[in-house]
Amino acid sequence: MQAIILTGGKGTRLGLTSKPKPMVIINGKPLLEHTVELLIESGFKEIIFLNGFLSNKIEEYFTKDKFPNIKIKHIKETSPLGTAGCINQVKDILKEWFFIIYGDLLINIDFKKFYKTSIKNGDYGTLFAHPNGHPHDSDLLKVGKDNKINKIFLKPHAKEIISRNVVNAAIYCLNKEIIKYIPNGKKSDWMKDVFGKTKNKIYAYHSSEIVFDVGTKKRIKKARNLLKNNFYG
Repeated sequence: MQAIILTGGKGTRLGLTSKPKPMVIINGKPLLEHTVELLIESGFKEIIFLNGFLSNKIEEYFTKDKFPNIKIKHIKETSPLGTAGCINQVKDILKEWFFIIYGDLLINIDFKKFYKTSIKNGDYGTLFAHPNGHPHDSDLLKVGKDNKINKIFLKPHAKEIISRNVVNAAIYCLNKEIIKYIPNGKKSDWMKDVFGKTKNKIYAYHSSEIVFDVGTKKRIKKARNLLKNNFYG
């Protein structure tokens, strides 16, 4: 399995100035390291880091010497291309199926099960979907027959939309054919600009497993508590 981790977040809401958001310390190690360790345990063979703000911090920490059990590649974004646009930088080395993982997440999921379900679904790919505690600032999904995503509700939302609470968790297992929907040389976002073009050929993977967005100081505190309480079982 191949993972592309988006690590360009600046951590503005966290007040970070000397490190990118994925490098915030959660119980003794960078948030991103928790993800990398889980990917290695899950059998991934390759991680591609798409870096932006203070990219050297990530490049210097995540090296082949420190993580010899997985192939590591770093790509530096020279100008903001968005969560989808940045993938054009690596389109020539993508596997047939690949994962997109946002770097500001604390994760404890069964990637192998998610991968198998995605392959079975086919088409352009499958998005990890779950309820969370902040649907008001999350992109929501309307899911129909056979778990196909029929509509995407971009944040912010009216109250009646929030009640759905089927949230895009920012982990995707995608087929490389989806790249044709990403414009070249232009900033673009998966949820705003790409998934809506796929004509009901994107699926939702419903799970109560933990995918926790560590995007605010309050959520960092909660993430630290999760780890203290034996987060990984």
